Amino acid sequence: MQNQPQSSRQIVLQPLPKAIGINPAFCVNAQKTLLMKEKVFSLALDAFHVHDENNQEVLQVRAKTFSIHHQKEFFDPQNNPLFTLKHKPFSLPRQYYGETIGDEKQLFHIQDKWHLGGARQVVTFQNLAAGTGEAIELHIAGQWIDRHATIKLGDQLVAEITRTFFNARQILGGLDTYYVTVAPGMDYSLIAAIAVALDERENENKN
Repeated sequence: MQNQPQSSRQIVLQPLPKAIGINPAFCVNAQKTLLMKEKVFSLALDAFHVHDENNQEVLQVRAKTFSIHHQKEFFDPQNNPLFTLKHKPFSLPRQYYGETIGDEKQLFHIQDKWHLGGARQVVTFQNLAAGTGEAIELHIAGQWIDRHATIKLGDQLVAEITRTFFNARQILGGLDTYYVTVAPGMDYSLIAAIAVALDERENENKN
């Protein structure tokens, strides 16, 4: 298929028993692969094009310039607002959170957690996608300096984020491209937000 993303290795993720996430519209019954490309000519840092394996736009990520919270606004392909990803300034450990656009109701929270093996990230939210509102906790692990991370719900792998190496835009401009594989039933808009937060976290560490 023309322009279809190809990762270095194909993984197959098991479907979840129910929808997990903050928006049921982004929980689909098939495994989904997102191709997230940083916008080359964007005036704001960390704005992304997000397409699926069929090269169809599935999300828009726009960075707000001159924002103390390093805000990223997420929209669907029809330009409907979804949520804003914000960084909590001066927070130790580092924290990010997602809010609805407009009334600023918190949807999810991402925080570093320290343990003997180093820092990991935990994502907490209420499962609005299933309509239950139950508290959900995802755990992120990986070597983000190599741009690889796994996201688990308990023992089940629900997403994997990998980087494409040595693409021309990255060599010329330092811009990043990610493949994000999402399990059936997992909210891929939430997983995309996690990928953006991890990317921003690593960029801040470099600075």
